[in-house]
Amino acid sequence: MATIINARQKELIALVNTQKVYNTYTPYTKMFKEVNAPILSGRTDLLLEDLVNTNYEAKTFPRNSSATILQKQSHMRLSLRPPMLGHQMTVDTLSSLEKGAGEPIVIIDGQAVNGTDYEVEDKVNQIKKTIVNGLESMASEVFVTSKITNLNINFDLNGDSTKGDLTVTPADGETVMAGIVKKVLDYQKTNKIIPSVSIGINAFNQLTNEIDSAAGKLSLGDYKVNKVTGANEEYFEVTVEKMAITMRLLSLAKEYEGSDINTDDLIILHHGSTIGVGYAILGVPDSARKTTIPVRSEFVAFEGDYNANNLAGSINVHSAPLPFIMDNTLLWRYNLVIA
Repeated sequence: MATIINARQKELIALVNTQKVYNTYTPYTKMFKEVNAPILSGRTDLLLEDLVNTNYEAKTFPRNSSATILQKQSHMRLSLRPPMLGHQMTVDTLSSLEKGAGEPIVIIDGQAVNGTDYEVEDKVNQIKKTIVNGLESMASEVFVTSKITNLNINFDLNGDSTKGDLTVTPADGETVMAGIVKKVLDYQKTNKIIPSVSIGINAFNQLTNEIDSAAGKLSLGDYKVNKVTGANEEYFEVTVEKMAITMRLLSLAKEYEGSDINTDDLIILHHGSTIGVGYAILGVPDSARKTTIPVRSEFVAFEGDYNANNLAGSINVHSAPLPFIMDNTLLWRYNLVIA
């Protein structure tokens, strides 16, 4: 007989996957999820199979014949095991019982919730926030280095994504903007797509100085630049040969379970189609605590064993995420050098 998830387990899994996590800033995770939907694996590992550099034109064929089979130019088969992230927190059932009929009502997002449910939801949210923060650290390290050092993972399988220095000599009339635009055009010629651009604070400040010295609008040859102030950020919008290129400031990056990463001089050309986040399969105990039920989900939450000695239970939240690069040939990194 198949083991099924009971109503309470479904309720907790739905809760943890739909809950908003407040006071978190996750620009790298957002970038990794922007184009590709998260992969929910049915295994404890992720199997990434990707078409490498397939941004070429389709071939013509006669109307009364079959199209040619799309051949993979090169094939990557990579199996990775995401780390398990999660925590457990105690739920004080004695305190809940003592609240009794006079238990206060808590309002969350306009909905009335009793105090006991609020305690569970609050602790689920606290644990979920730690997982979200862990994923953000992994995503930032992967984006700026192609690695997760403490997990011994390296996504640079098709050569090094770091292309070297982008050297600019202002004394010779060179500008950082012109240097970046040239790399963007090289990228487009090679990969047949227009990249997004992320830049470190030193490149950002150099661009600001260049545009400010040009009275707010820089026009160099075939391209124009505007500095745009949005709700939460400033960025550069470049129009070159009728293409729109956005250059955004890199956020703080750090190694997963490690130190901050210096991104001050980084310039990264990238395309959203080559990055994503995968989640390995998770498990929750059945109601009899005798077996584990597999669940394909970004998060699971479940109640732990009840302790009769101190009238306390526990709430657990688990996740097994891994940000990844499918094709590192679509990710070019440069180190800015002002000569």
